[in-house]
Amino acid sequence: MKYYAGIDLGGTFVKCGIVDEEGKLLIKDKIPTGRERTLGEIAGDMARLALSLAEKAGVKLTAAGIGSPGTVDSKNGVIVYSCNLYWRNAALADEVKRTLGVPVYVTNDANAAALGEQFCGAGKGYSDVVFVTLGTGVGGGIVIDGKLFEGNKSAGAEIGHTVIRMNGERCCCV
Repeated sequence: MKYYAGIDLGGTFVKCGIVDEEGKLLIKDKIPTGRERTLGEIAGDMARLALSLAEKAGVKLTAAGIGSPGTVDSKNGVIVYSCNLYWRNAALADEVKRTLGVPVYVTNDANAAALGEQFCGAGKGYSDVVFVTLGTGVGGGIVIDGKLFEGNKSAGAEIGHTVIRMNGERCCCV
């Protein structure tokens, strides 16, 4: 059996769950993000949380997936820009992998949520899923034929970027 760490990186908390290859949640926990800290400090805490949970569950991790706010170069595991975390061009996957020791994948948090729902949530059994997130902002994720549609820098489904008032207040994402 293979086991994975699913990590939700937020501006306030880092949440982590360990799941088996069928999507069954074995254990979960969260820690404060401390977003004023460095990338290395936050990434180290993320990896140590995942390792601690895997140890408590009595399993060895195969890989980890991270959902992060902002625009993401998922091919290279880099957070291009996240106003929630004050990061630009942050090599998150490499930083987490350094401590975790297994492959690490990163995508936008709404995209990760869409994949999770398609794999083992409300969208299970469907090849096409549209997912909308409502939180600090409005986001979205789209799965087509079982594959994540990311678009440019994982922002292909970021439906919250809509002009409400011409020349109005700009969001922090620009």
